[in-house]
Amino acid sequence: MLQITLPDGSRREFEGPVTVAEVAASIGAGLAKAALAGKVDGQLVDTSHRIESDAHLAIVTDKDAEALELIRHSTAHLLAYAVKELFPEAQVTIGPVIENGFYYDFAYKRPFTPEDLVAIEKRMGELAARNEPVVRRVLPRDEAVAHFKAMGEAYKAEIIGSIPEGQDVSLYREGNFEDLCRGPHVPSTGRLKHFKLMKVAGAYWRGDQANEQLQRIYGTAWASKEALAQYLLMLEEAEKRDHRRLGRELDLFHIDEHSPGMVFWHPKGWTVWQEVEQYMRHVYRDNGYQEVKGPQVLDKALWEKTGHWDKYRDAMFVTESEKRDYAIKPMNCPGHILIFKQGIKSYRDLPLRYGEFGNCHRNEPTGGLHGIMRRRPHLLHRRPHPAGMPGLHGAAAAGLQGLRLQRDHLQGGDAPGSPHRQRRDLGQGRKRADRKPEAERLRLRDRPRRRRLLRPEDRVHAEGCDRPAVAVRHDAGRLLHG
Repeated sequence: MLQITLPDGSRREFEGPVTVAEVAASIGAGLAKAALAGKVDGQLVDTSHRIESDAHLAIVTDKDAEALELIRHSTAHLLAYAVKELFPEAQVTIGPVIENGFYYDFAYKRPFTPEDLVAIEKRMGELAARNEPVVRRVLPRDEAVAHFKAMGEAYKAEIIGSIPEGQDVSLYREGNFEDLCRGPHVPSTGRLKHFKLMKVAGAYWRGDQANEQLQRIYGTAWASKEALAQYLLMLEEAEKRDHRRLGRELDLFHIDEHSPGMVFWHPKGWTVWQEVEQYMRHVYRDNGYQEVKGPQVLDKALWEKTGHWDKYRDAMFVTESEKRDYAIKPMNCPGHILIFKQGIKSYRDLPLRYGEFGNCHRNEPTGGLHGIMRRRPHLLHRRPHPAGMPGLHGAAAAGLQGLRLQRDHLQGGDAPGSPHRQRRDLGQGRKRADRKPEAERLRLRDRPRRRRLLRPEDRVHAEGCDRPAVAVRHDAGRLLHG
């Protein structure tokens, strides 16, 4: 006898192997109708999964947490099914679940239009209404490659070809459409009722811009009509508050095709920018930072030394002049190290806190750009802290305090008692008790005394970008590397 243990601890016995669907039917007709999948010993499986030994089983319905991902995954396959019916020449690639929905990438001779999306969604509804069973089968890897090649699905054949030899692969069929997938899936297309196609975007095969560009269709799917309506309402409200829309309507900024991923600030928007920048200047100054300014363009040799040229080259804007290669800086720190290296430094000068409102540029992929939230130029507040070992704790604490001030300013605004108002009031004459240790340190640092300068061989050298500079400390009259 085969024994199945249910979540409430009850047990059911069967004469031989049994499927998840059969166990659900033995419990009740309502559960059999609601079942989407099963969890056998904690593993999510299809309702057609055959249980051949004693096991713990939970029946998954649309009320369970696992159901939503299952529904979205199956809806992605329904999308591919509809596309193949309407556009037989299109090739399918991959269709994973993502946050709040799914997408599927297609190779097609032309971009899909908004009208195509309407037609595809309509066909998805028709296919769902047919309530066609979703059937799983398993093939050896090489046989599966030949199968998809014969169907003209070169991308699927390539995916299967990357699987190690000797392994079997699972395929799922619904109606005339069959796709490669590990599963599990809902029992039939009729379980997919609440979905919406959202948009079309470009994507590269395997995420590599050197490969072919594909058409990516995004969609969302939910377990109930109410959940779908609530999600679409949330998107509608978010659209009203989209920063790109507000930037246009309030005449703050705009994005232009003549400079993709870069912002044209209008007078009102630039006024807001300057206010924020001046606030941050006060924050830096209050925390002992010295503002510096480095050049925008630096020689290739520096980026090779820091490692950026080898590891980050594709994300940098490069240029050439007089047979020398240069790059527009993607970050500030190498320039700050060059500033730090100028002149002889004493251990009494440490820690040094540099800050810069540096205009950095990174060659972000076009598909990843998003208004002013994800763009190619950005203002990077790089703050290196060349410091001796005793000063590292204070430098870290000061950095954390700076982040707290920025957070509190964004949350508190200029209301009475807010951090911004407190900082402004302090600037008019009040003093904070926590500034006394800093004032005392500065007084002791600047008092007349015989200063010990570093010998050339003891000078600080720190060409690296993201590692702290090697510092020198004084110990019992000797200069030691800390």
